[in-house]
Amino acid sequence: MKKLLPIITAVFAATMLSFFAVGCGGDKTAPDGGDTIPQYTVTWYDENGAVLTTQKLKEGTVPSYTYTKQDTAEWDYTVHGWAATLGGTVLQSLPAVSGEASYYAVVSKVKQEYTVEFDSKGGSEVPSVTKKYGETVDEPTQPTPPAGKAFVRWCTDETCQTAAVFPISVVGNITLYAEWMDKTYPVKWYDENGNLLATQDIKEGTVPSYTYTKQDTAEWDYTVHGWVATLGGTVLQSLPAVSGEASYYAVVSKVKQEYTVTFDSKGGSAVPSVTKKYGETVDEPVPPTLEEKRFLGWCTDSQCTKSAVFPIVVTGNITLYAAWGNTVNVKALLSSLLDGYQLNPYSYIPEAMLPTYEKNYVNADTVKKTESDYASFVNKSQMPSRGFGEQWHMIADNLKQSQTFFNALSAVETVSAAIITAFNNYVDSNPSDTAHYAFTQGIYNVTIDCGGSKIYCVLDYTGTFPVVGTQTAQIAMSMSLLGGDRTVRIQLGEPNALAYTIKEDGYTFALKMLGVRRAMFDVSRDHSGKVTGHINEFLTASGVTDAAIASAADFYINGNYVSAVGNKASGLKGFDGYISELYNSNTGKLISYEVRETNSVATFNTLWFDLADISGINSIKAVPKEENEYTFYVNDLTKAWANKKMGLTFAAKVASRRFDIEFRSQYFYAKNGDEVVEVEVQVPMLFIQEEVYDDFVDDVKKTNSVDITVNVSATDLNRQKFDYETLIDKFIENKGNISVEYIIDFIGDKKTF
Repeated sequence: MKKLLPIITAVFAATMLSFFAVGCGGDKTAPDGGDTIPQYTVTWYDENGAVLTTQKLKEGTVPSYTYTKQDTAEWDYTVHGWAATLGGTVLQSLPAVSGEASYYAVVSKVKQEYTVEFDSKGGSEVPSVTKKYGETVDEPTQPTPPAGKAFVRWCTDETCQTAAVFPISVVGNITLYAEWMDKTYPVKWYDENGNLLATQDIKEGTVPSYTYTKQDTAEWDYTVHGWVATLGGTVLQSLPAVSGEASYYAVVSKVKQEYTVTFDSKGGSAVPSVTKKYGETVDEPVPPTLEEKRFLGWCTDSQCTKSAVFPIVVTGNITLYAAWGNTVNVKALLSSLLDGYQLNPYSYIPEAMLPTYEKNYVNADTVKKTESDYASFVNKSQMPSRGFGEQWHMIADNLKQSQTFFNALSAVETVSAAIITAFNNYVDSNPSDTAHYAFTQGIYNVTIDCGGSKIYCVLDYTGTFPVVGTQTAQIAMSMSLLGGDRTVRIQLGEPNALAYTIKEDGYTFALKMLGVRRAMFDVSRDHSGKVTGHINEFLTASGVTDAAIASAADFYINGNYVSAVGNKASGLKGFDGYISELYNSNTGKLISYEVRETNSVATFNTLWFDLADISGINSIKAVPKEENEYTFYVNDLTKAWANKKMGLTFAAKVASRRFDIEFRSQYFYAKNGDEVVEVEVQVPMLFIQEEVYDDFVDDVKKTNSVDITVNVSATDLNRQKFDYETLIDKFIENKGNISVEYIIDFIGDKKTF
């Protein structure tokens, strides 16, 4: 409020003084005969010594000046009067002017007080708080909520558009308003495998519900039965109303889809249809007959432009159509068969990606192979790097195994000319009987058969072969009379066999080796030269009867990269994930790989790099701490290498490592005389979780005081991430398409007539 300085007036006194001055001879006579009264300057100052104004007053006048001090939000001012000096005592009255004078305002102030009120909007009462200007108010104890409500926050407006931020600095009276929300609890819904589907915040007392549909696939017919409170529990007839946090798991059953293979004999004798479950195989049926026609084979289209290849894996309903012809030129067919049986699987693979690529050979005697080689510091230049990862190693290993069989085909090359000559002589002498002919050519028992939909040329003999030694052998070559597709089957002794089919754009081969390996390759090349391949491998576990360890891989080859995607990781105990490896197709060097592994909490995406591509790490030492775990030291330092946790930003992975060093299996090759030998090596590699890749350099600097750089180009890294994001899902779709049973069916049995 404003305070008015007391006005000192003495009008009457001043008049009387003038009267007495005139009457008593006090007037002054001017030169021109007039009277004059002297004037003096009076200066008025505020309480800080700043000039407010000046006045010219006649001698004898009592001075007067009105000064007000406006209150502020912070201060309440009171003006008490005037003092003769700055900070002096208030004068009860001012003397009449008798000379120049100065006066200073005397002012006091106190802090303004304000009240913060809390409107709990139906909750329990919260006392108001009175504070001086500039003091702070902390958030009060939350009010007791109305029934079914939960406290959210205090707001500065009644509609709760703006939250109050505590502590609040008091600058005026204010009312804060409580915001309430319906009291809810999180209800989590999981699929039948324990994967989180959704989290709902549901109001207390409400019966929860969630619609889950399991889409049927070509393989499975799914039925969703309801929900259980624990994974694998009994289906609940109804769900209880929400009274706290809850989790529910879907209960789903599945049965294999069934499909029918129908045979349209195109006027020939009837061939019964076959019903099979998804993934089962159908063998070629007994050929139909048609008067005055020759059965050429089954086709997948009614125009008979594409022949069916048996055994057929059932993945849907299918109709096969019989193809019929009149006469066959068996001489020409045999020549064509023997001219097109050769297959070199290596021809589809870049030279640098083969075990025989000499530029990538290591010295098997000096290479550091195991973790114990790193008991003391090893300079990075001495570490093997950029070998094959386990996905490409599986591919290369099966190609290498297949060469044992393909080398046997040299026998065909040796006698093919003699076979053609002998058969032609037979046909010329027996023009009415060309369906079957058997004869001996040196050590080879040769059979030529053209009685069905294929022409066969079969060699039986005894020979000596790498790996398997001296064995009875059979090479059975066949060609479809319809489409010209060629199939070759090679048997080396009882347990070892390989069969392959040559197609226009690629090949398929399957092998069984030494009683422990079953594998199938399928490779194709498109019009641009890009190669796509799939491999499925089954290894019989040592000492466990009929227990198969299954692995699979897809691979993609272009002019710059080889990408290999699979689930083989024998170096990771209990691994149940997927790996995407990336190689330079011109050098065969491993660029990087990325691993996807999912547990009940989260999915981990880790990028792995050779230390050869990491600048800032010059040497490594590994000290065992427990089974398959090591404490690492870098750069000859005595302080152990430290990692950093993901932290609260990544709640599901809070305790997981952002980066670290671990040993991983890589495969190298060396020359031992004329033989190429494989060397499995435990290589220290660096992993980084992809989500924090951009923070990696700073993370390592803070935890290890080491300046570090990943020397992988942005182009290569982007390709790695692209492969990881796209090819793994394709692999998951492909990996279950081939079974051990299908491989055995594809290889078939030794050919007999």
